Amino acid sequence: LDQVGGDVSDGGKKLRDALSKLSFDTPTGKVSLDKNRNAIADIFLTEVTEGADGNLLNKLVKVVPQVNQTLGIPEDEFMKLGAVNRDNPSCP
Repeated sequence: LDQVGGDVSDGGKKLRDALSKLSFDTPTGKVSLDKNRNAIADIFLTEVTEGADGNLLNKLVKVVPQVNQTLGIPEDEFMKLGAVNRDNPSCP
């Protein structure tokens, strides 16, 4: 909003354009927005394990960098997969 001076009189086009160029650092890494204004960010895969004291804790398994809306699949291929649900796309 600062970048467009709060002006959304064009239906928000200038704001959407500004958001598409936005990138910022967070405690968990860089975050930017795609053309649909969905976040592109690092994803942290963890496993719940039992610590030495018997308490459960999250153990980092892997960091997947800069995951986008299509999970890294080219957009045209992702769209061919059909509607997203608990079984689609598959998670091998």
